[in-house]
Amino acid sequence: MDYPEALDHLDRLINYEVQPRAGAIEGLSLDKMQQAMEMLGDPQHACPAIHITGTNGKGSTARMIESLLTSMGLRVGLYTSPHVSSPCERIRVGAAELGQPAFGRAIGDIARLVEAAELSPLSWFETVTAAAFLHFANEAVEVAVVEVGMLGRFDATNVVDGQIAVITNVGRDHTDGAPGWWRRIAEEKVGIVKPGARVVLGETTPDLLELVAAQSPEVINTLTTTSGPAALGSADFPATAGRGSGDARQQHGARQQHGARREHSLLGNEVAVGGRLLSVRTPRSAHSEVFLGLHGAHQGHNAAVAIAAVEEFFDAPLRSDVLQEAFASVEAPGRLEVVHRSPLMLLDAAHNPPGAEVLARSLAEDFAGLSRRFLVFGIQDGRDPAEVLEALDAASFDLVVACTAPTARGVEATALCDTALSLGARAEAIADIATAIDYVLDQADDEDLIAVAGSVTVLEVAREFAAEL
Repeated sequence: MDYPEALDHLDRLINYEVQPRAGAIEGLSLDKMQQAMEMLGDPQHACPAIHITGTNGKGSTARMIESLLTSMGLRVGLYTSPHVSSPCERIRVGAAELGQPAFGRAIGDIARLVEAAELSPLSWFETVTAAAFLHFANEAVEVAVVEVGMLGRFDATNVVDGQIAVITNVGRDHTDGAPGWWRRIAEEKVGIVKPGARVVLGETTPDLLELVAAQSPEVINTLTTTSGPAALGSADFPATAGRGSGDARQQHGARQQHGARREHSLLGNEVAVGGRLLSVRTPRSAHSEVFLGLHGAHQGHNAAVAIAAVEEFFDAPLRSDVLQEAFASVEAPGRLEVVHRSPLMLLDAAHNPPGAEVLARSLAEDFAGLSRRFLVFGIQDGRDPAEVLEALDAASFDLVVACTAPTARGVEATALCDTALSLGARAEAIADIATAIDYVLDQADDEDLIAVAGSVTVLEVAREFAAEL
């Protein structure tokens, strides 16, 4: 298939990311994915993998892990979701996203397999996931970094055996919030933990530790945060993990066998020009004054998790020059992404209450010096708009412009506007996203801030609009 043919084929498949739905998705199973993988020769097992789940932060953490491994000289495959502008963004090899011709060929390979083997039709996400694993095997990547699409246990990515399993956090998303929701969500996320894996947690509670331990991992490495100035010394931590591609599988296997409980700590996380300044201690190393080229205190937490995950993968400390290079250049599309200056325009995929709270805190801390603040906002159904807008502190913006996310699940702009008004915000409804942004730009001065937030379908239009400014 060429690229347009691949998109046409995907459009004919069921896509739970944009399809209107009421309640839980029924009949979840990995059977179709496992059958497809077997027909392809199990490409998901062609290299070691780091598997990442969590309610928020998993995409940024995956990008940081990719950057760290790439800076060490490894050929890395990265699979993430959702995309902002093109589905090609989801599949990366060697820190470059898949080109359109290669994406078309990969989707065509999966479509021909399904047809020839007379398999049950795969979903949109299953097809792209299978294409990613096949492409990684064909490109001989040395390690795959794989982000879960939704939850974990029955996610299409869970056909991979993640030697390292990362759980960033457990929040109230993809759930009705009924009593017991936290444990139900946590049980699904820990479903990515395979026996003997090493687990890195960005959130630590006794209940989560209990659920993870029940999966029989080799190691559980948990994040702790220490307030106050960092006081790091390096004398006890040899800097031995250097560059060079080597054989990632061989290095991964050369580990001491011990079922240890470990901790990594974020000791410093301060605002810096263009990002954050971090101090992190792990069981194997100490890193002070590390510049991270991403905005928001939450990215400091994600960075600590990423460092711990890579050090668990190699069972060795990261070298400081590798860390500095990787974090200075890392990018996280749709996460406080600056797409225009004067006025400053940011894109952020804050579409649930935890993500909205993080965005509100980040704007207050990292961008406090700007004058007026405008919010362009649109989400898909499945979340309570009042909870998301309240978490965003919508009333603190000088103006909220509600728009309609351009999918069948998009919540109407007028409904979002009414919700914002009920929370005390000054709000208007403009359904078309580009028109909404243009309207705000007409009112904003160079010293102002415009945040475009919500579903990635909203960010896609915003990014295209900003590129033409």
